[in-house]
This record gives sequence, C-alpha cells and structure tokens, in this order.
Amino acid sequence: MKYSVEKRLTKSDIVELNLVNNKRINIPGTLNEVLEIQIVELLKLGFDFLTDENSIAFNIKHTIFVSEDISLEEEFLSKIITLLECYEGKKGFSIHITFDSGNGSISLLT
Repeated sequence: MKYSVEKRLTKSDIVELNLVNNKRINIPGTLNEVLEIQIVELLKLGFDFLTDENSIAFNIKHTIFVSEDISLEEEFLSKIITLLECYEGKKGFSIHITFDSGNGSISLLT
C-alpha cells in the first residue's frame, strides 16, 4: 500500500518483499495460506524487486492482460491490496472448491 501512494520503497521494504516473493507453500493448510499464495503469485507475475537499487520495477511476465481504463500496474496493485485486506480480515472473500475425479482445486473470489 505504501508503494501505491509513494511509488518508492526503502531497502528494507524491498528485502522484505523479496523474502515474501521467495516463500514457498506447497500445500495450503489454511485460508490465509491460500491468500498468501495468491498475493505472492501476483507479485511474481508483475514485479521485480531490485535489492541492489532499492527499487521495485513493474515488469509484467505475461502479455495476455488488456486494460483500457487504468494502467496494468494500478490494476495489479489494486488486486494485491484487495487480497491483503482480505488477509487482514478487513474485507470478505469467497472460496470456490471444485472436485473432479478426486482432484480438488481452490479459487478465491474477492
């Protein structure tokens, strides 16, 4: 949220984001872990954390997204902020669970 306002982060912020970005949760055991996975995947998809330069760079890894009204970076930040608010309990979210031939999948709806 700090980045969305100031458009810059401190070196400690970048280091912390790198730690989150490198965190691996193989099988989520809680709803918060499901949210964490979604947040980390969005961070990995859209941002590079440049520890040496104390900066963050928006660098979309895929080009299948189209946005007319707002920039892609603002859209990504908005999605991440919404997921963080869900994680903190400030917003509600729904979980959609699907089973197909014994294999389950979970998706979040905010």
